[in-house]
Amino acid sequence: MKSHTPNNFRIILLIGAIVFATVVVILLFANHKQQELIVGPQITPSQESVEVFVDNVLLRRGVQNSIYSTTLRPNIVLRFRSTINFQSLQLQINDSENVLVNEFHGATSFADDSVVFEPAYALAPQKYKLRLEYTEPTGSSKSLDFDLTIGYLDSFTTPLTKSKVWLIPKGNPADWFVVDNEKLLVQTKTTEYKHGSLAFLYPFSSDITVDFEFTPLGKRVGLVFYFLNSTRNEFVLGGVGNKATILFHHPSELPEIRGRSFEMTAGVRYHARFVRKDFVYQLAIRPLEFDEQVNPNFKFSASEVVLEYVDNDRIQAPDGGSDQVGLALWQNSDGVVIDNFYIRGTAWELLR
Repeated sequence: MKSHTPNNFRIILLIGAIVFATVVVILLFANHKQQELIVGPQITPSQESVEVFVDNVLLRRGVQNSIYSTTLRPNIVLRFRSTINFQSLQLQINDSENVLVNEFHGATSFADDSVVFEPAYALAPQKYKLRLEYTEPTGSSKSLDFDLTIGYLDSFTTPLTKSKVWLIPKGNPADWFVVDNEKLLVQTKTTEYKHGSLAFLYPFSSDITVDFEFTPLGKRVGLVFYFLNSTRNEFVLGGVGNKATILFHHPSELPEIRGRSFEMTAGVRYHARFVRKDFVYQLAIRPLEFDEQVNPNFKFSASEVVLEYVDNDRIQAPDGGSDQVGLALWQNSDGVVIDNFYIRGTAWELLR
């Protein structure tokens, strides 16, 4: 009988060679894929050593950041992703160095990975430019620039004496301003003064937008929105009543400007927006649905704009001066409940 051992051996060698070649090909392919992963596009995290938060909102570069704060002194928080030279840290706002605190070590909170600045004074609701300068561990200097608009929201969730936005002038009876169920109730209980229940808001220096919710408690509504110019010491008022809206200058010899008739209903919630833009004053009012909340980004229709007035004098407040915006309730008016008050230091188009 003829032996088949050599043939079997050859077959075994052939199979082994095939298996070895297959393993080599697999390893080479895997190594090639690994090299592809290594040299391929990489997603790298931000290389900035510092993140900047204003009122818990992370600021982004290259965009207009909008902040709605519940305090006139919103905290600015710096969070460090790597070590920096603290001695070189500088904060600038609107080209003024270190206006937020007297000195860096006066920050309200200091930790290894963060520092909290509380502004030394109230920040007006307006547009700001914020610059942060620091030195990296390598010795290279860095600067980060941010654009932001600060606005304010007050839902009257604190006692009025500790309110964050409202400043009540001295001499007004305390019972004219009542916080009821975390809302502001404004009411007049005297005929001694021409108008009462005056509430100032923080001063501003240019354009402004005010949104808020109000509910008339009776048929007679004399709610007034006013701007006090620090140069001329005059009022520009826009009033809403149960049958009409008006806006006029003070002193009284100036002609009265009337807006579109607007009839309000007691107990109904309304959304009001008052805008001053380039000396043009606009007032829009609309009723709110049962469970609808005031939306400062709401787009009013043309029919909801009840008044527009152009100030042809166009006198700017002097350097260092500012205007004030506020509310008043005319004498013998029924009460008004005010809530969800937004104020922004920029003019928003009523019709967007």
